[in-house]
Amino acid sequence: MNQFLNTEFRTPLGLAHRTLDSFDFPDDQQRFKAQCELLLEEVGPHQGPKVFSFTFGIPDQKTLDQFRLKNFVIMGTATSIKEAQELDRANIDGIVLQGREAGGHRGTFLPNQERSSVLVPTMELLQSCLDAGIKTPLICSGGVSNGANIAAMIKAGASAVQVGSAFIPCIESGSPDNYKDVIAKASQTNQVEIGTAFTSHPPNQTDIVFTKCFTGRYARAINNKFIELVEKEFGDDIPPFPIQHILTTDIRKTAMAQGNTDLCHLWIGGSAKLSKKATSTKSIMEELIKDYERSK
Repeated sequence: MNQFLNTEFRTPLGLAHRTLDSFDFPDDQQRFKAQCELLLEEVGPHQGPKVFSFTFGIPDQKTLDQFRLKNFVIMGTATSIKEAQELDRANIDGIVLQGREAGGHRGTFLPNQERSSVLVPTMELLQSCLDAGIKTPLICSGGVSNGANIAAMIKAGASAVQVGSAFIPCIESGSPDNYKDVIAKASQTNQVEIGTAFTSHPPNQTDIVFTKCFTGRYARAINNKFIELVEKEFGDDIPPFPIQHILTTDIRKTAMAQGNTDLCHLWIGGSAKLSKKATSTKSIMEELIKDYERSK
């Protein structure tokens, strides 16, 4: 993989070729432990609202208890009914249901699940969890693009909704301008979810794919040249997270800095339909609230 990255991407970007021993592969569990310790130390004493939200698994009981003692609201991410049931048994405060319409990395954490079972539309996943008798409050994530979506999810039994991609182009967002431009442009076109990058036409930045070629974890992204080339060469045989994430970080950062959206990750969710560049988060929230009130 690394030799391919050197030839196909580092050379065109003007980056020096790298050997595997030039990378630092940290212990992901130790890094998570350090993040939790810092959060407890820095935010724990705060007397106002505070949330501990995690993904890619469930922390051990000792960690959860530490956050409970500091009065954090605790939320985890599920991409399937099985994962939601595991989180329900963990006695947390909320479960974020990540439907297939949600952008970015899939929060899948249980092994040996059929791909179809972890790429369920948000409303279908919500209904499955309710039918299964899950008592933990459910938060819908994915495809929240207007007030009618929110009203339908709340009416169906969700306690709340979560919106992400709509805010990427906002003036408060720290995302690079070229990423904002692509998201804003995609919001004005019909996105086509093709599921895989193996297409018979050149990469089209309105095509949506689920790929793990950037980081080793599946993520919902806008199709581009990087995805096409890596998946054509390696198919599904991609190094796992965080190895692939570390191998491609310098390429993605450089490509983004150069304005080359063909060679960097472009995460996108269904709420991107709300996106308008140079719009404030306040205006999007006000629009959603008004639309929701009309749709109730």
